[in-house]
Amino acid sequence: MVAPLGHLTERWRKHALNGDEIAPNYYEAAAFESLKGRVRSGDIAVGGSRRYRAFEGYLLPQAHFEQLAQKGQTRLAVTNEAEAYLETMQREITEKLVALKESIGKVEGSLRLDEKGQLHLPPLEKEIPAEVDRLRPRVYSLLPQIKLPDLLLELDNWTGFLRPFTHLTSGDAPVGEEKLALVAALMGMNLGLTKMEQSCPYSYRQLSWSVDWHIREETLLAALACLDNFVLSAPLSRSWGDGTTSSSDGMRMSVGVKAANAEYNAKYFGAGRGTNIYAHAADIWVPFGKPQVIGTNKEALYVIDALCHHESDLHIREHYADTGGSTEHVFALAALLGFRFAPRISDALSKKLYLPGEVGESGPLETLAFGRDEMRRVASSIRHGTVSASPACAQTGCLPAPKSGRAGADGGRQARTNGFLAGVFSR
Repeated sequence: MVAPLGHLTERWRKHALNGDEIAPNYYEAAAFESLKGRVRSGDIAVGGSRRYRAFEGYLLPQAHFEQLAQKGQTRLAVTNEAEAYLETMQREITEKLVALKESIGKVEGSLRLDEKGQLHLPPLEKEIPAEVDRLRPRVYSLLPQIKLPDLLLELDNWTGFLRPFTHLTSGDAPVGEEKLALVAALMGMNLGLTKMEQSCPYSYRQLSWSVDWHIREETLLAALACLDNFVLSAPLSRSWGDGTTSSSDGMRMSVGVKAANAEYNAKYFGAGRGTNIYAHAADIWVPFGKPQVIGTNKEALYVIDALCHHESDLHIREHYADTGGSTEHVFALAALLGFRFAPRISDALSKKLYLPGEVGESGPLETLAFGRDEMRRVASSIRHGTVSASPACAQTGCLPAPKSGRAGADGGRQARTNGFLAGVFSR
């Protein structure tokens, strides 16, 4: 009997093979590692599982996607043929590389060479004048001191943001005493209902009833969208932005109880456990979309979700993130969905630029051309709500990955190169 060795990588072979003999412990460990990667990438499906079902099960059916493509209803920003798209991107990158070479050391704020021939990107100057920092405390001192319940009720009079908190069965909006109890319950979700009971006229049972019957994920998101739309329509918000740019980041916090999403991470939580909440914010200083409790998962998996699916009137066109929120697949999906992805990448000059050759040559461009239609189907499935971006990014970003994953990585490197060069010139 001959044992299969196809799952043994070079890293495992030196441990699992000793001449003609097999070390069973290392052999089985290599098999489980290979199985883990193939399950996560969708090459192997788990029957009855929602997270590890076949990758094809996440996407729009192929026939339906082809119909949408013929009717121009894919809701994607990039709809032309693969070779035409690649030629356009190749031309843009080439032109920017030539211009960049000519600008080194000559254009203020652009790249410069040191004595050793190393490239350096000058840091950005602080945009907030010192006078504004000195004026800020004086402005805050002019604001009236108001109790939080009164503030929430006054805000509801302006915006009606409490109306979406409808009753679970009747669908009625809270009024009168129910509205007051709802305000107390909303505050209690941060403080804790037990502490809130001690500082308001409502009992724990009344607060708990309000949470159970009025506060749900869909009502919270609808109320948030109501507030976002009010701020977006306010003339003062034009001083901050126009609602077309956004950013996202994670907020790590220690958790003192054994919560399902709390995990050990010595780097951030020491000997304790904690979690990470990933949230999006628009340029008009409002959060939007659904915050994700992601534990220790990669932040990049959750960048796209809120951009595509939020109930507000924000029209996001450009999105910023940090290094943890950027991967090649996020770049690729953002380009297909019509977002300009501009992450702030640490040590950006150490990253390799993608230099495409002639379209049709063997190599990454060929992979990208043949896998791009599959990547378009992934992006269209996200846009139509068939699948959220996080499981799609998780599977296309795994190794070994399906052809859409390889195309996403190559297309993402191309989009990252184009975005990096554009960012250098925008300084």
